[in-house]
Amino acid sequence: AGDIGTWNSKKTLSVVESILINDKKIHIKRTWNPNSLLWCFGEVEGNWTEVSQEKLEETIGFSFDSFSNSMLISQTGEMFLDMTASTKTSLFSTVLGLDDWLVRSKKAQTAVDDLLGWINDLEKDLIESAGKISELLSVNYKAKSKDWLSIRKEKLSVLRNKKFSAEREIQINKANALQAEKKFQDLLQAYDKAREKAKQGATLYRELLTEFYQIEKTLTSLVSNKNMLLKEVKRLEDNFSEGVCPLCQGEISEEHLDKEFSRLEKEILSLKEEEAGVRRDLKKAQDVQKAAFEEAEALNKASDVCRDKKDAAGLVKSRLNQELVYLGKDIKRLSSEIEDLEKSEDPFLKEEEERNLRVAQLKKGVKEFEKELEALRRTKTSVEFWIKGFKEVRMMLVEEALSQLEIEVNTSLHSLGLLGWRIFFAMDEETKSGGIHKGFSVFVQSPYNDKKVRWESWSGGESQRLRVAGTMGLINLILNRRGIPTNLEIWDEPSNFLSEQGIADLLDTLSARSLELGKQIWVVDHRALAYPNFESTYTVVKEESGSSLKVGFYQ
Repeated sequence: AGDIGTWNSKKTLSVVESILINDKKIHIKRTWNPNSLLWCFGEVEGNWTEVSQEKLEETIGFSFDSFSNSMLISQTGEMFLDMTASTKTSLFSTVLGLDDWLVRSKKAQTAVDDLLGWINDLEKDLIESAGKISELLSVNYKAKSKDWLSIRKEKLSVLRNKKFSAEREIQINKANALQAEKKFQDLLQAYDKAREKAKQGATLYRELLTEFYQIEKTLTSLVSNKNMLLKEVKRLEDNFSEGVCPLCQGEISEEHLDKEFSRLEKEILSLKEEEAGVRRDLKKAQDVQKAAFEEAEALNKASDVCRDKKDAAGLVKSRLNQELVYLGKDIKRLSSEIEDLEKSEDPFLKEEEERNLRVAQLKKGVKEFEKELEALRRTKTSVEFWIKGFKEVRMMLVEEALSQLEIEVNTSLHSLGLLGWRIFFAMDEETKSGGIHKGFSVFVQSPYNDKKVRWESWSGGESQRLRVAGTMGLINLILNRRGIPTNLEIWDEPSNFLSEQGIADLLDTLSARSLELGKQIWVVDHRALAYPNFESTYTVVKEESGSSLKVGFYQ
């Protein structure tokens, strides 16, 4: 759109172009203010959708470089031969898609690098697996089993000895417990008897004490009666002179007095004798009571001793019974450990089985790794071939393209009247390291010089016709390689620097080209080119009132 309106224009502009590709009509629309790129398909325009420049170029098989060097030969752009070597190379590679083969070669190299990485990883895995297998097989499970059986046998012997000792000790303790129980029962009986004797002694002591008190009371009564009799004797003696008996109040006589004294003396004597007997009984009772007290005390002490012995025997019995409980638990625990140990299986048998299974899995994995490694190596060998293969394909295409370009250009030279002239092309070369040295060389050989001369060093008058021939050859090459038939070709000021004869030869060549290829070829020039074979001529005239398009030459 910018090629139609001026840059300062604020109008909304659009350009629509319709092309036919493989019997499929595509309408392309580019707008300005706002900028957009749209397309649609079918005979009739409509249902426009946005499309990217890359997608459009991919679909029509044409890029800006391809178009500007095959359909529109602009006066502002350089002709093919005038381009620098790097520009020629870039253009040649771009329009013919030659760099795609380098990309493929790099992808092949990347794929080989990736394959090498996978191969290295697999080789490491193989080494690691081999190391694991070796490590697993280095374990001597037979020796481990033998050691385990020996240790188990030793443990069983220790446990059985402990159990035997515990059983023996429990028998001893049971016997000791029975003895302690018997002793305890004997001491308990002795204690009960001692307590009973102490109780009897206490009872006897109390009875003797009661009897002792009774004798003391009797003795007191006797002493009192004796004292009363002594008092009566004294009264008789004191009252004798009065002639009255103080006892019977009768008349006292010698005879009566003797009689009373005799009676009193007898009673006193009888009381004294009785008192002496009571005193003897009291003394005896005191001795018996003291002996009974001492015996009671001794019995109490014996009872306490029996009680202490009984309590000690009870503690021994309790301790022995407790030890029996502990020993019973030990025997039960030892029996359980012995049973568990006797039932225990050799753990190394299972470990050896697991080891063998693991080794089998690793060996299977090794075979899979080796199979995969072999496949990767074969793939690597195949892909490695294409690192250079794609470059060789590219070089082959370059050689073919250059050969075709030389044919096309040299044919155009003949058409342009340059008989005996030839142009030679040389492009990329592979270096010793396998890289590509990019370059594009053009050589000219004229009838006047057998040696090839670099285009950059050429200064002859035929240069413009050589340029045109180079451009024509490039046009034919691009369209042929792209497989795109076109019915239009525009040349912008191709007559620059040409002589009258050169212009005539150029127009004859373009006329023949138009008829041969069935194309419309437009020649745009600032000067009027008087040539009879133009089908029609249009002139753009710029006046003060504006620009206008005239049919034919404007005088």
